[in-house]
Amino acid sequence: MMGLVEHRMEVQKIDEEILRLIQKRMALAEEIYRDKAALGLSISDPDQEALVLSRAVDMATELGLDPGSIKSIFRILIDMSLQRQHGLRGEDNLP
Repeated sequence: MMGLVEHRMEVQKIDEEILRLIQKRMALAEEIYRDKAALGLSISDPDQEALVLSRAVDMATELGLDPGSIKSIFRILIDMSLQRQHGLRGEDNLP
């Protein structure tokens, strides 16, 4: 049976995994920016953002997680992606 220290170490490993996945997501945001630029598309895509949020909320519900909290987390991830893409365009801030 694991004790407090072991549980905390397990949480630390999960946190590190989450951070690696966020980094991977940001790398994909750069690729997506290049695709958008090549196609002459805007960085902002409200329909895609709504789809991402909807999928996250649906999955959170299926997994028994708080949909509101998960939506907030994914909103932050989307905002991070948009900021990265605007940065690649040479813009410091979101419009």
